Amino acid sequence: MNYSDTRLKKSLFGATATTIAGVLLIFEILTFVSIAYFLMVPIAHRSANDLASFMIVSAHTWTTIDPDKRPTFEYNLEHHSGVRIQKPISHIPSTRIVFPYIVLLRDSLAAQAQSSVTTSTNIIGGERWYWLDTIMDGKKIRFGVAEHRLGISMSITLTLIIVFVIAATLFSTFILVRRVTQPLSKLARVTSQLENGNLPPELPENGVAELASLAKSFNKMARNVSSLLANRTTLLTGIAHDLRTPLTRIRLALGLFAINKDPTPLIREIELDIAHMTCLIDESLAFGAGIEGKEKETVDINEVIRDLVVGCTHQENTISLTIENPIVIHVNVLALRRIIINLLSNALKYGNRQPINVACMRSSNLITIRIRDRGIGIPPDEQDRVFEPFYRIDKSRTLDSGGSGLGLAIAKQLADSNEWNIRLDETPGGGLTATLIIPVKN
Repeated sequence: MNYSDTRLKKSLFGATATTIAGVLLIFEILTFVSIAYFLMVPIAHRSANDLASFMIVSAHTWTTIDPDKRPTFEYNLEHHSGVRIQKPISHIPSTRIVFPYIVLLRDSLAAQAQSSVTTSTNIIGGERWYWLDTIMDGKKIRFGVAEHRLGISMSITLTLIIVFVIAATLFSTFILVRRVTQPLSKLARVTSQLENGNLPPELPENGVAELASLAKSFNKMARNVSSLLANRTTLLTGIAHDLRTPLTRIRLALGLFAINKDPTPLIREIELDIAHMTCLIDESLAFGAGIEGKEKETVDINEVIRDLVVGCTHQENTISLTIENPIVIHVNVLALRRIIINLLSNALKYGNRQPINVACMRSSNLITIRIRDRGIGIPPDEQDRVFEPFYRIDKSRTLDSGGSGLGLAIAKQLADSNEWNIRLDETPGGGLTATLIIPVKN
């Protein structure tokens, strides 16, 4: 199991982050809407009403004072309040203004002046002005409000609010989710090591209580698994030692018995049984010790395959090689040789004496070794089960084939312990294709 394969499209990190970020964004949107509707809008209404009342009072004063004093009044009004009042001498095209506060001001001014109000806008001296034209006391009056008088920059305000909300939400979501998923990601990595038969380093038993308890339980489980595997190897070694001695005695007795006479059929059958039991013991020992780490060597895989094919060449089978240029990598050679031997032996046993092809190729980051036969094949629903120890498709073939049911199990165990991938597929036209995939780290 490769840790990178656990990065699914919908990982725990992604799912949790999406959920928390979504909830926070919805909460913040509802909060913003509530503040705007129940707080900002009433304040804006009140402010617009106050400004409209101020404009009407100013207009009444402006219309009643001596015309010679109006310029001074207009200057003081603009200087102290940012509001202009004048006769609409020049024409400014009527503009539909969507600025909410100006809309509120227009409606409030129209209600208090009991007259229609038209709005327009232009830029004077680099500053935007909003104009409201109406009729009061039978006279046309134009009010002007500078943008700085409103003290509001709507676009900047909204942009800052949106950016701040999104940044705060994403940052808090990342921190919260990271605190939860980081220990779990570490647990996933060490679990993959344990799955491949390697004892991982112990997890730190600190942090929040739940994660510390999980780490403590995992460390205890890893130690127990390691102890069980060690006991299994010791048990198999002891049994093999105890069995080899009587088998050797039986073989010696049979040899002495048949020195002066030809072996009888019964003696031949006994010798075959002894050979089969010896093979079973050897493969059981190999299976028990298969997970133990071996030192890696730098080799040419093509040379390893060529040597093994030459050693396995059978007079009733033709083995062809399809290899590329030298493929030199740093690899566990003993495990590689054992896997190829077991797969090749399986093809020789059940290949129906048909030609066998062994191919090795390399892509950018993978080395693929294929052993293809034209034998009886394996049904698709059995292709995973044949990797189980002692499992056989046809139980009656055990003695005839001379196998122990451990060859593919050993190959699978060695592949997993080295983080390789091994699989079985149907050969087009009949037969079985065994594929070993070795990732290459640059």
